[in-house]
Amino acid sequence: MRAFRGVLVVLLLLCLFAGLSAQDVAGGSGITADFGLAGFDMWKLELYGGLKGLQLIPGAESRVLLYAGGGYVGDAYYRDSADMVLAAGDESAAFKKAFGSGKLGLELGLLYDPALAKNNLFGRFFFKSLYESYVFDAEAPAAIEASTLPDRAGAWESSLFAGLFWDALDFNPLLQTNSGTAAEVSVDWAPGAAFNSVFGAADYVRLNASGRLYLPILESDQFGLYLTERFIADALLGTAEGIPGLARRRVGGFSLSGAPGGAVRGIDSGRYDTWLKLVNNLDLRFNFLPLFSTAAAPRDKILVPELFGFFDAALVDNLNYVLADWHASVGGGLIFNIRFAGIKFDLGYYVTYSIMEARPNFFNLVLGAHHY
Repeated sequence: MRAFRGVLVVLLLLCLFAGLSAQDVAGGSGITADFGLAGFDMWKLELYGGLKGLQLIPGAESRVLLYAGGGYVGDAYYRDSADMVLAAGDESAAFKKAFGSGKLGLELGLLYDPALAKNNLFGRFFFKSLYESYVFDAEAPAAIEASTLPDRAGAWESSLFAGLFWDALDFNPLLQTNSGTAAEVSVDWAPGAAFNSVFGAADYVRLNASGRLYLPILESDQFGLYLTERFIADALLGTAEGIPGLARRRVGGFSLSGAPGGAVRGIDSGRYDTWLKLVNNLDLRFNFLPLFSTAAAPRDKILVPELFGFFDAALVDNLNYVLADWHASVGGGLIFNIRFAGIKFDLGYYVTYSIMEARPNFFNLVLGAHHY
């Protein structure tokens, strides 16, 4: 508890120092407000706001940011009272939840790339907090209610996050595609004290390393063929009593998503929740016939269709820190990439086939948006 308070105080002092520095030199320094849409999905929303243009490291841009989000969404827990994995599609796995989240901290620019007009290398130091309240159907009990999880009714979880990021992605506005590489290495510490026993309980550390590659194969003004690769290594360290189910069902660093169910498309989100995860997503994407633009930016196309096929795989443990369980899927579909008024929307449909489960899924929708 004392260590958590010390690190939190240092983080708050860094944010205060950055804010005071911005106030001292704002006249003509290029420091401005920064706000936008961090993410949008079905029935959930995240916004951010803060200051950008801070020169804490010479030649690189830093930001002080607050993220706030929330929503009412579905979730699932695919284990019975003996921790055995339930069958795919088991109705007792599903439940609803209302949630709110916040992240406050410093994005510290370390190396600026003038050609890309952004930081190649930067660090993030944030205080994160997440509140989730589960909603159950009294006539159809959910599997998580019979579990021994510390968050079987919901949770209020707070943590300290530190990560190092590499971003050398170059965006092509004509075809709405990326090329280049990006990576993240991070640690997220949710100690047993510090609000983590008020509602539910959490006492664990998440270690994460991830990388992305976008490789153009063929490219012209009318179409582009691309290979994309994403790899994630994720580990939860702690005891069974201290690692909540919501941590076991997710993967990632600064931003979290469902895994392996969810990250491996075609596996039910929330399924195979566990402590160790290696995830790989390999996509072949074909963007074609870019449409519509404004007179001010004729090469910034508003609508670009995209055909894609994928192969996803994951290697996980079974709550025993032994990587032995494989999961894989294949599939493909069509996405409409839409950029307008500072927002990028992704709308689409795809089909999947879960190889180990021998299970097809013919109805999957893509719906998302974020600021660009």
